[in-house]
Amino acid sequence: MIRRTFRFVFRVLFFTTLAIAGIAVAASFAVWRELTQDLPDAAELLDYRPPTATRVYAADGTLIGEFYVERRYLMPIEQVPLGVRRAFLAAEDADFYTHRGIDPQGIARAVYMNLREGEIVQGASTITQQVVKQLLLSPERSFERKAKEMILALEIEAKLTKDQIFYLYLNHIYFGSRTYGLSAASHGFFGVPPSELTLPQAALLAGLPQAPSRYDPRRHPEEALARQRYVLERMRIAGFITQQEYADALATPIVLAPPPESVTDPAAAWYVDQVRRLLEEEFGDEYAALGLQVKTAVDLRMQRAAEAALEKALTPLQKRLGSGKRGKRAADADADRPDPRSFVEGALVAIDPETAEVKALVGGLDYERSVFNRAVLARRQPGSSFKPFVYASAVDKGYTQGTVVLDAPISLPDGRGGAWTPKNFGNKYMGSVPLRVALTKSLNTVSVRLALDVGLDPLRNHLRAFGFPTDFPRNLSLALGSSEVTLLDLVRAYGVFATLGKRFDPVFVTEITDPNGIPVDFPGVRPRFETVLNPRTAWIVTDMMREVVQRGTATAAKKLGRPAAGKTGTTNDSKDAWFVGFTPDLVTGVWVGFDADRTLGKATGGKLAAPIWTDFMEQALEGRPIRELPVPEGVDLPGRPTPTPRGASPGVGGAPAATRKPRPTPTLAPLPDDPEAPDPEAPAAPDDPDLVPDEAPRRPERPREGAGRPADEGF
Repeated sequence: MIRRTFRFVFRVLFFTTLAIAGIAVAASFAVWRELTQDLPDAAELLDYRPPTATRVYAADGTLIGEFYVERRYLMPIEQVPLGVRRAFLAAEDADFYTHRGIDPQGIARAVYMNLREGEIVQGASTITQQVVKQLLLSPERSFERKAKEMILALEIEAKLTKDQIFYLYLNHIYFGSRTYGLSAASHGFFGVPPSELTLPQAALLAGLPQAPSRYDPRRHPEEALARQRYVLERMRIAGFITQQEYADALATPIVLAPPPESVTDPAAAWYVDQVRRLLEEEFGDEYAALGLQVKTAVDLRMQRAAEAALEKALTPLQKRLGSGKRGKRAADADADRPDPRSFVEGALVAIDPETAEVKALVGGLDYERSVFNRAVLARRQPGSSFKPFVYASAVDKGYTQGTVVLDAPISLPDGRGGAWTPKNFGNKYMGSVPLRVALTKSLNTVSVRLALDVGLDPLRNHLRAFGFPTDFPRNLSLALGSSEVTLLDLVRAYGVFATLGKRFDPVFVTEITDPNGIPVDFPGVRPRFETVLNPRTAWIVTDMMREVVQRGTATAAKKLGRPAAGKTGTTNDSKDAWFVGFTPDLVTGVWVGFDADRTLGKATGGKLAAPIWTDFMEQALEGRPIRELPVPEGVDLPGRPTPTPRGASPGVGGAPAATRKPRPTPTLAPLPDDPEAPDPEAPAAPDDPDLVPDEAPRRPERPREGAGRPADEGF
């Protein structure tokens, strides 16, 4: 009876236990299935590509700028010194290389340490678990998320090596101040790579990831040092350092580097800004997170020379033309605030014509005051600096340097019953003069007559060859430089003369690689030249522009002491001063003016822009051998370097005789509906040789910084 009862009870207990076990297994399976069915694939970590800072370098390899969403620079684990690695292991997971992703002993130790200190000083998660939490899971706090974290930690340990996991950790952890990863933190806090970190520095950095804001050494130095002391103690207990090393590290003061607000080199800020624009055009908004290594063509010595030349010339001019303060009508609160319209601005672009590389670019006088890049974005009237392109059209039609042209008053219908009458400086005229003299003296009436003879439509078509990005209006004032261009476009166009007829696309970026050093395709990294102008034509215009430097409006450039050619320009009321010139080594353009609609006073391109050009070129070309301007093959140079056109007889002194007679232009002859007649709205031209009228009606301008507000009294 007892045995039977025992058997019954045993059976009940057995089957009950079996049922409970079955239910437990089923429940466990259900829970496991629930936890694992939506887990991310741990294999994603094998293709780890976090947002990484894009860095920009000068031609000599100097870091001049960076763009980032998260400041991070990937660094191989092999480049992290053992002592630095041990600091992070001691702070976060001393047994990392012995456990399999989950460390029960470490959890117990963390609980004990936190209870002893009365606060959380040590985390219970292993480094593997932290990698899972940061890269694969959401930051929510729940038992379900913790369980998933442990499951994935075990899976990752089975797929990745310990060094691979530690690499992910060191490159991804957050150190505060938008700084991610050990390399960025090392540069940001101490200005050195991880390979140069000292033990005290490594211990301080290792203590930051647990609470970056709380232990920020710049804002909370005492808390940061207390955390550093804890990390050093953990290193000593783990046997990573000796007692003496521990004591020496505690006695070593911590000296922080200045906050890395920007690594952009002040002298290359405008250049870096242009590179950013090009990267954004190609890669979109992601350019700052791709970790690209961008090598540029900028020559830092030339770039600094350009900055210095502009500052040297414009600082005294600023003192004469504007105080930089707001007028009396400004509100009292704004009385001492600088008025951006009252600052004289300048821009400079220098391009190597042999490589098409932009060696220097300055977009303003002070990047911190205004980031607007006037060299690339500001569209202004070039004035007489545009005339060489008109002369090139005439030369292509058969004119030579010795062709006699008429410089006399000219009046054309304005389409409203009146007349448009462009004038020369001082209302003085030279009568019949060689074309060479007309450009040297910058005779306005000759430029207009050339445009009439060539024809507006053929002239506009011819101008396209120089690479200007927009079509010019059908207006005879085009011959006097009334249509707006950017400085970069104008310098590029002069490059056609410097290269004997070859147009090029300016090269800013010479090479781009990804974080792994693999080249990245990018447009414009290699020079591309296209012949668009007869080399003979390019040489004839260049030789005439040499006379502009030797005897014309740009004699300030003679100081350079090298063969050079160029042309000055000054717009109506002296609002813009230009000089674009070149040697065999550099094509350089300079612009000076206000953002607002203001005059520079008596300043002209020859008196203001040309000296800046010369100052820069002297420094930029220092140490280089003097070279002659190029001459096309087959050109005979009898005495004066002036080619004799086929069928023309040499004149006195080897200069060619006139090969064609200029077509006389009768006063008021063209009818209003004549296709070659000037724009009916064109106003009268001014009387300075380098001054041109504003085109009317003016087409809408691109917004210019500082423009759009009425000028205050007194400016």
